[in-house]
Amino acid sequence: MNRLVDFDDLKHMPESDRQALLHPRPAASPDRPAELRSTPSRRLTQRRILNDVLINQAAEESQALAELAELANVDNAGTDELLDQVVTLAHSYLSKPLREVHFDLLRVRDRAGALLRGRQPPSQTRDLYLVAGSVCAMLANVGMDYGRTAAAQAQARAAWACAKAAGDPDLLAVIKGIQSSIAYWDGRPAEAARLAAAGLRHAAKGTAGVYLASLEARARGQLGDRPGTQAALEHASRLRERSGIDPIGGVFGFPQAKQHLYAASAQVWLCEPDAAEQEATASLLCYQNPANTHSYGDEAGARLDLVVARLQGGRLDGAVDALRPVLDLPPHLRVASVNVRCARVLHLLRGRYGDAPIGRAAIDEVTAYRESILLPRATGR
Repeated sequence: MNRLVDFDDLKHMPESDRQALLHPRPAASPDRPAELRSTPSRRLTQRRILNDVLINQAAEESQALAELAELANVDNAGTDELLDQVVTLAHSYLSKPLREVHFDLLRVRDRAGALLRGRQPPSQTRDLYLVAGSVCAMLANVGMDYGRTAAAQAQARAAWACAKAAGDPDLLAVIKGIQSSIAYWDGRPAEAARLAAAGLRHAAKGTAGVYLASLEARARGQLGDRPGTQAALEHASRLRERSGIDPIGGVFGFPQAKQHLYAASAQVWLCEPDAAEQEATASLLCYQNPANTHSYGDEAGARLDLVVARLQGGRLDGAVDALRPVLDLPPHLRVASVNVRCARVLHLLRGRYGDAPIGRAAIDEVTAYRESILLPRATGR
């Protein structure tokens, strides 16, 4: 019988036929030859044979399932290599020209995407989504630094989807921060504050919480919300005291220098020149320490906030001195946020110092500087 009926036959035959095979009834006619009569012994033998068929076939199918589970287009070494590349790119982002980093990010993103279209164990799938989400988050930063808001938002949405698939709360928190920053530089401070506050629900370790609270402080400063700004700044300070080590670091980290920078920006918006100068100066001192991570864009931002603070405080000479290193920044390092901050400097110079010779000279220099900024275009990918 095991040669005539297999497991698939049993699965697909009608229930009545299957029961007849598994539980045959005694012969109805007493005149039936003895060798054809169904006896208890014969029925037991038939059930054992069918049970053997079922068990052996089920074992073969489970073995096929095991072989399917063991199929993988990437091993632990492959995912570890991609994660190492993410860390390298996160640190390179702060000091290398955008175009150079941009192409490397696209290469790693495409590699992770190709692997995700194949088959791998769940743990490696999570790692690949972590790689893809981290890279898309950096590509969102690229969009911001190029001044391409729509592209930055699209990359941030892709990063969020990947981070959710990876189940990584810190990456989710950072991406909310990136979305907040996009809104801030796009002139939507209320949305920026809301997104930053929402991101705090995800932050688990590292400096993501400090980043989000500082983003909220900066946005509330632009809104003129003094109590909200102060509360957010104090929250950032408390979170700093218990922050841990960032899993990736680099552009995903939020060092003390950057915390001072965001605090300076918040105080500039509130027209508090003394507090703004103190925070901007503290940021620059951090960046001048060789032991700290250097970021040309953030250092330029701190210098420009220092310029604005001194202009607000009536110190034109000191403002021009602080401006000089920014004007000397090579064109390929002049990211969009530098351009926006220079526009604020121009507004103050023209409104308060346009009649002073040093003021007119500074206006001409900053105007020429902004006109010289040719942000590299994205590749369209």
